[in-house]
Amino acid sequence: MAGEASPQLLSAPPLDVLVVETAAQARAVVDQLLRLAEDGVRNPATGAVEQAYFACDTEVAGIDVKEESPVGHGVVTCFSVYAGPWLDFGAGGGGGGGAGAAVAKPRIWVDLLKGWERRARARQQAERRVADEEGRIAERLRAEEEEAQRAAAEELRAAEEARKAQEAAAKAAARAAAKAEEAAAKAEAKAAAKAEAKAKAAADAAAEAKPVAKRVRKTRASVAQAAEGPAGEASTESAAAPSRVPGDAPAAAAPKAARKRRTKADIEASAQEAGAGAPAAAEEAAAPAPKRRATRKSKKALEAAADAQQHAVEAAVAAPAEPPDPSAAPAAAPKRRGRKPKSSYVAAAAEDAGAGRGGGIVAAFSLDSDWAVSVSSNGSGGNGVAWGANGGSHSEAAQEAVSDCASGVGGASAAGSGAAWGPLYLDEGEPELPPPTLQEVLEDKEAAGILREFSRFFGDERAKKVWHNYGFDRHVLSNMGVHCKGFGGDTLHMARLHDASRKLQGGYSLEGLSSDRKLLEVLEADLQAEALLPKRGMKDRFARPKRKGDGSPTKARFMPPMHVLHTSEATRYEWVDYSALDAKATWNVHRALKAHLEAHYAYMDDYLAHKLGLGPEPRPKAALPAPQQQQQQPAPARGPRRRVPAGPGAAQLARPGGGNGGLNGGRNGGHVVGAMSVVAAAAVAEPARAPAQGAAGSSALTQMDVYRQYWLPFGELLTDMEQAGVRVNREHLRTQEAQAKLDQAAAEAYFRDWAQAKVPAAKYMNISSGLQIRQLLFPDAVEDGSGVRVFKAENPDHERGIAEGWKPKPLRFVDMPLHGIWGQGVPGRLQVEVTTEKGSPAVSTAVLRSLAGKPGAAFKALQELDGTAAAAAAASRDLIPIVDTFDDEGGDEFGGFGDDAASAADGGGGGGAAKQRRTSRRSQTAAAGEGQQQQGQQQQQQWQAEDGRSQEELSAEAASKGWGKMYAAMGGGREGLWACAAIEKLCEVSAIDKLLSAFIVPLQGDDISTPDAERGGHRVHCSLNLNTETGRLSARRPNLQNQPALEKDRYKVRKAFCASEGNTLIVADYGQLELRLLAHMANCQSMLRAFELGGDFHSRTALGMYDHIKAAIDKGECLLEWDGGPDHAPCPVPLLKDKFASERRKAKVLNFSIAYGKTAHGLSKDWGVSLKEAEETLKRWYADRPEAHRPAKGLLKNVSLK
Repeated sequence: MAGEASPQLLSAPPLDVLVVETAAQARAVVDQLLRLAEDGVRNPATGAVEQAYFACDTEVAGIDVKEESPVGHGVVTCFSVYAGPWLDFGAGGGGGGGAGAAVAKPRIWVDLLKGWERRARARQQAERRVADEEGRIAERLRAEEEEAQRAAAEELRAAEEARKAQEAAAKAAARAAAKAEEAAAKAEAKAAAKAEAKAKAAADAAAEAKPVAKRVRKTRASVAQAAEGPAGEASTESAAAPSRVPGDAPAAAAPKAARKRRTKADIEASAQEAGAGAPAAAEEAAAPAPKRRATRKSKKALEAAADAQQHAVEAAVAAPAEPPDPSAAPAAAPKRRGRKPKSSYVAAAAEDAGAGRGGGIVAAFSLDSDWAVSVSSNGSGGNGVAWGANGGSHSEAAQEAVSDCASGVGGASAAGSGAAWGPLYLDEGEPELPPPTLQEVLEDKEAAGILREFSRFFGDERAKKVWHNYGFDRHVLSNMGVHCKGFGGDTLHMARLHDASRKLQGGYSLEGLSSDRKLLEVLEADLQAEALLPKRGMKDRFARPKRKGDGSPTKARFMPPMHVLHTSEATRYEWVDYSALDAKATWNVHRALKAHLEAHYAYMDDYLAHKLGLGPEPRPKAALPAPQQQQQQPAPARGPRRRVPAGPGAAQLARPGGGNGGLNGGRNGGHVVGAMSVVAAAAVAEPARAPAQGAAGSSALTQMDVYRQYWLPFGELLTDMEQAGVRVNREHLRTQEAQAKLDQAAAEAYFRDWAQAKVPAAKYMNISSGLQIRQLLFPDAVEDGSGVRVFKAENPDHERGIAEGWKPKPLRFVDMPLHGIWGQGVPGRLQVEVTTEKGSPAVSTAVLRSLAGKPGAAFKALQELDGTAAAAAAASRDLIPIVDTFDDEGGDEFGGFGDDAASAADGGGGGGAAKQRRTSRRSQTAAAGEGQQQQGQQQQQQWQAEDGRSQEELSAEAASKGWGKMYAAMGGGREGLWACAAIEKLCEVSAIDKLLSAFIVPLQGDDISTPDAERGGHRVHCSLNLNTETGRLSARRPNLQNQPALEKDRYKVRKAFCASEGNTLIVADYGQLELRLLAHMANCQSMLRAFELGGDFHSRTALGMYDHIKAAIDKGECLLEWDGGPDHAPCPVPLLKDKFASERRKAKVLNFSIAYGKTAHGLSKDWGVSLKEAEETLKRWYADRPEAHRPAKGLLKNVSLK
């Protein structure tokens, strides 16, 4: 259970409750109940044997009582039976006494979930075991998958590293070869340049030596010639001796030649060195850089890694419930500036990190964007954090550290025995069971056996069962295969018959009735005080406060589901006491209401009593004179009043001696119920004698007689109707739903186009916002007087702009300045006739309809004016009104917004729908009238149309043709017609939305319908309610009594209700039933003649109320009625109800208002007119029906509310 057990909850079974959990127990209990139904129950207080009434109640799961019909929905989890405090079913006999038992057990509580709960818990445990096993398998598979992924990642990383090493070697070799080629080229060019320089120097030296050599040769020749004798000696001596000529050429040439030889040798050596040095250069480039070049950077990186790991440890210790995902690597480290080192350095501590040994912090870090971190609080499986990443080539130590860290060595692995990171249950008790289904409960043998045995009890006519809201219990038991008979009473209906004003005094709920001390005081004579314990609501007994995140309670409370209260060990016994007390409270309330109803007489109308065989034929009534000629009538004679003892003997009532059967027979101390006058049995000294109940010739009945003879069978008939339901054609509804949505979108576009043409910012407006509509139509309501108000609106281009990547990015909300449709700064032209509770101009649906005019009139005229007759014919379906012009019973603001409230998109404040008060300038108070007069003077500016006509002329034209007030406000012409049509489309959007949400869509839902297995299709089951203020029936889930009017049903919703194949759907309705009763009771001759003639009474009423309708009838412009004759000929002119629909609607409201006692004050509010106008209308109505005036007063006078 989600909530905590409260100390006041019962911890043991209630001692006065017999719990039935098996079919054998059910058989014995049912036998006792049937014996009691046949023999009766002895009341120890009086000694009398009374008829046994068995109060029954069910508890149901799996149903939303506000949205779902009990027919076909809901599972009965338990039920209880109670037949009085004198019985003891625990003693085995069930008869009065229980003397042999320490504590009697008069309450019976039948459990239908015992077997289901046992099987559900076994199934839940099995599912939990399977889930745990699947979790372990999934965890193992996940671990294996992660291991495989890590191995694959390692292989990929190794392959990537090898590929990167090969690429690096290739790049280094390429760089070395390029450098060698470049060096060889440079050396060759340098050697060539040196050789060229040396050759040039030698050439220059040779050029300088040529003249000298020539002179030497000449000298030698001359010397030889001069000394021919001793020429050999001289020549040899001359050759051996060094030359002393200027320039000394031979001595200078020798060093130059040597240098030339060395230069050539250098060139050759350089070339050889360049060729041989290329591989060495490549090897040198490929070799790793010396460690000493990266030592300083490595130390800094290692220190940074240690700091990061320290922060990681602190974070892990501070938040152990949110470990980092081992598969997710932290953000990549920022790139280091400067030259990238050609080698990786890994700290020696990485080996300890990889092995996961020891505590504290260990790290392995690489400078080539690779890293590994291992955090461990203890070296053997404590809390741990392991991170790893691959950004470059790792050393073996770093790879080992990453691998060990990722696998959780030295930390808590995902599947190991470390900390559990999953969510923890706040409540350590057993988890809640899922809601039971009907099939699951019926499949249990014990539950099926119990239902089979109790079917004998519920289906026995002799055992009179009483219920509170019989229809609900009957339907849910029928879902379980149990069909109820022996309907003995419904305390909901009995309370309504006893006191029709209880709705204002505690209501008709079982909790309210069982807590009414005044109602139950009649039981104090024969019941002990402890037997009158009232019902306590579920929230009072089981609601628990919601909890905050820290476990502290909040003010908000929640209710666990019913099946949880039933099955939880903490609340089971309290639930037994609660549900068994419902039947006991129902029995007490039924007994008290029975006594009260038997203590009151019901005087039936003489004519009705005669028709029912309960009285003689009444004498004909004479016509009453007009009110002004009537004299004070004496009070009718009454028979003697007899004393009736209180308490259980109140059933022995006396019949009055000789009162007439008229409505005034119960003037003193009585009240009117339908066509009956009810009088309390007075206390007099004479002994009582029982009245003749239903005897011929007697109209004296008690209220209990009326209940038994009329209300009781009628109540069962209502449940029969609910269970049968009505067949609906879902395919037809789906087709109409699609068409309605298309029409709604077209109507919205029509209004938006008109509004945008007047106010550009209206493109973004929310047409369902009453505040924004008010700003367009009544701009003078802005407090600052500017006539402009800025709203926040959703940008319709936002999503498209985001999808298409617009620049700049479109805003989600935009400012939307709205002003009046007449232009910015121009005062509004509409007069404020209806205001909200806070004094703002109202924009309710009724107000908007008055601005638009008769449905379809302005739109049709606009089509004709534009010359689009074909388009008008094609749009003929748009001319069918969805709702009546004055069919607006509520005063809510248009779009569902209250007074001066708007949605969050409007930027306004919150607030619900505010009540509106319809006002007129003649019915306002002095203070309010002064303010309205000043505003009216400002708005009543005289403007003229383009053709020169005044406002009064435009208003008169609009009234004659059925156009709304917007026609004159917009200056007439096409603009006026366009405005009326646009406002009509705005009303149409809201009307279609109501049709969709109230009729078309719900009628297709499974919540209120069940499949028809025999005939196919689906049947809708509504709930019929008799406890209304007027006594008329009401329907809900869905409201089948409030379908669209036949002539205004654009989407043919009524056509969806159809008969099954081979059957015919017959539609019948009473014609003006209340008015016929009034005519009979008042003996109103004009009304009686009207009903005898037949026809539409409301049209006749309108004819008598309005002179212009009489004139139209006299001129032949319309007909009061038309039957078509034997040939069913069409009506040559419009009927009154069509031509003057609004006047007929007012006449209809007036007719029923008078029948139910509404005064002129109420009519003035309904019609929005002054009190004087309403009084004049009432006088005209009574002028044609003078006989109805005095009976209406008499009826109101005879009503006494308790």
